[in-house]
Amino acid sequence: MKHTIIVAALVLAACGASPTAPAPTVAQPPTQNGKDPTPPADPPTTPPAPTPPAPPPAPAPTPTPPPSQRTILHATTISSHWYPNAAFTLPDRFDVVIENNTVTIATLDPLPFGYYKSDDEFLVQQRDFAFSVQGGRFTFTGVAGEATGTIAK
Repeated sequence: MKHTIIVAALVLAACGASPTAPAPTVAQPPTQNGKDPTPPADPPTTPPAPTPPAPPPAPAPTPTPPPSQRTILHATTISSHWYPNAAFTLPDRFDVVIENNTVTIATLDPLPFGYYKSDDEFLVQQRDFAFSVQGGRFTFTGVAGEATGTIAK
């Protein structure tokens, strides 16, 4: 019975000491309209957009002679071997003219450089021949034949 009295006392204390006493009113928090009247002190910052990776450096361009410069090299053929019915052969003496980023070898039309370092070192590479100059010497190799010799200004 002792336990029943303790339980009844606790129930009465929780209900306001009287089984018929009105329950106390609980105050409701005020309704908000969805807007906070005080904005946050520091608005949230968006992280910076990631920067794209830098493109790889472009390969260094092949140096070419200035467009206004014209250089004439004089070549002398020392040895040559031409195949029968060759459409093109180099004469014993001929000029090589460097102008406007092209080179004219003997009677050929102006051709682009395959490689150019200076007037003393360059290469003209075509489908049917290669003409190279280095160290005061030239070499011609192609379907028509081959030749070597000296070359200078």
